[in-house]
Amino acid sequence: MGPYATGRRKERQVRSTAGGEAKPLREQRYRELFRYAPEGLLSLDMEGRVLEVGGSCGELLPGHHAEDLRGIHLSQLAPSGEAGEVSRALRHAFGGNLQEMEISCAGGRRLHLTLVPARTGEGIVGVSVVVRDVTGRRALEEQLLREALMDPLTGLLNRTLFVDRLEHAVHRARARGEGLAVLFMDLDGFKEINDSSGHEAGDKVLREVARRLRRGLRPGDTAARLGGDEFGILLEDSRAPEALRVARRLLEDLREPVATGTDRLHLSASVGIATGCPEECSALHLLRKADLAMYRAKQGGKNRCEVFDPAATPRDLEQAGIREALERAMSQGEFTVHYQPIVSLKSGRPVAVEALARWKHQHLGLMLPDQFILSAEQTGMIVPLGQLVLEEACRAVARWRRRGKRLRLGINLSPRELWQQDLPERVVGALKRAGLGPEDLQLELGESALLQEPEAAAGLLRRLERIGVGVVVDDFGGDRSSLGLLKRLPRDGLKLDRSLIRSLERSGEDAEIARALIDLAHRLGMQVTAKGVETEEQAALLRGMGCDLAQGHFFSPPLPEQDLPSVEGGSQGRKKSALVLPRPSSTGHAPSGA
Repeated sequence: MGPYATGRRKERQVRSTAGGEAKPLREQRYRELFRYAPEGLLSLDMEGRVLEVGGSCGELLPGHHAEDLRGIHLSQLAPSGEAGEVSRALRHAFGGNLQEMEISCAGGRRLHLTLVPARTGEGIVGVSVVVRDVTGRRALEEQLLREALMDPLTGLLNRTLFVDRLEHAVHRARARGEGLAVLFMDLDGFKEINDSSGHEAGDKVLREVARRLRRGLRPGDTAARLGGDEFGILLEDSRAPEALRVARRLLEDLREPVATGTDRLHLSASVGIATGCPEECSALHLLRKADLAMYRAKQGGKNRCEVFDPAATPRDLEQAGIREALERAMSQGEFTVHYQPIVSLKSGRPVAVEALARWKHQHLGLMLPDQFILSAEQTGMIVPLGQLVLEEACRAVARWRRRGKRLRLGINLSPRELWQQDLPERVVGALKRAGLGPEDLQLELGESALLQEPEAAAGLLRRLERIGVGVVVDDFGGDRSSLGLLKRLPRDGLKLDRSLIRSLERSGEDAEIARALIDLAHRLGMQVTAKGVETEEQAALLRGMGCDLAQGHFFSPPLPEQDLPSVEGGSQGRKKSALVLPRPSSTGHAPSGA
């Protein structure tokens, strides 16, 4: 019959021995499992006292041996403050409900208890308890929570937790009729510290500022790092005079130099103060008022305090709100790039495009630069925003290149970007990542920015010139024009200011100025572009003056990449391809815009 038949016969013999070997075998296996389980196991009687101890309870409950645990009530394993909670869980478990809870134990451990009702045919006869050590998991969760709510560099609260505490403080102050003050502090010249001494020194400065804030505040006051070199301070039950005293004391504390290796750095800050919490005022609204007051302190000479002026216009508060939203917009990809063709007045075909930022605001819709660039410049967000536009525009030009179409790219630089010493390296990096060369890019620099520190600008522009990137002086011919600027600075071309173009048709004097500037630029070997061309008459006048290029709504407004007119190829070197624009009408006119 073979070995299989023998095996089946033996199996039948085992099954037939009811009350013989089968029951002891099951009990033995249960006891082995109970003894060697990786978790701790406790078996309790109907009074909640330990009958049996198994698994790793000896390791989980240091100082308790199995014989010590037998007979004690489960609540005795928890600290006195948690004993009542354990007793309540036991009552629910004896009622037939599975219970889960955590208790503390010696050595700072946290134990998770699962209370399982033990049932037989006669009903519930006790409770089985599974004990797990969750100390490591809780420590990790607490660490993640700290990282989510605390600033890791300074140990202060971060913006999220500060706003939450401020919201609760507003409600309390309103209910009790108490005062409330918020301070918004921004370090003066912190960017220069990072640039000259390095980011490690900058981090040391921020940590030291946080230490001095903690030292200088009263018990119960709250300090937070809101981002970068910005700090927020919440003073509960305080009004304007006391808030001013606190702010001035903090500024005085900052006067002591900070030692960073071989350097001793002198600090100052600008502080804005907002007080009170009227019915319509939210935490963010109050913080925004303090932010606006801080910017007025900076404009007033820095190293000073400024209390929010209730006469501030809604436009002022809107600008403060926009500053607050810029960082969020950057992180959520709300900024995009539009392109305005730059047209050869001789051929009528585009030879370049200027890249322009647009903000797809969640609530306000598409916003033009004049609605947010000032805020971006003031907060320093203009630097990452400018890099975003540069990177995306380079990729767009590369996509046109792969389709056989060649257009030069124009990027406008703000004054703050101009003083970034790593600007040439960032420009070269963006070109390389897109597969473009320096000859494919020209940087446009506003005349007003260049006039601020022409010698410093000249050095940076020469570095750009050495790597082959074109430089164009933007908005030339306005009120502050300096002909000497064209002589001192590296430049490949200039753009005539739109205010000059706007008056060409009605002012013979402005037309002569434009003609003279075009002639001068040509004598200096520069190409001239006219901005803001809105009518056929303006285009015709500029063409007659010998102006090389033009851009404006007469030819095309700035458009998203996918909405640009179709592209047609050519065959003559750099002019072998160009975008084909619709033929402008003789009455075409549209408002100028960035």
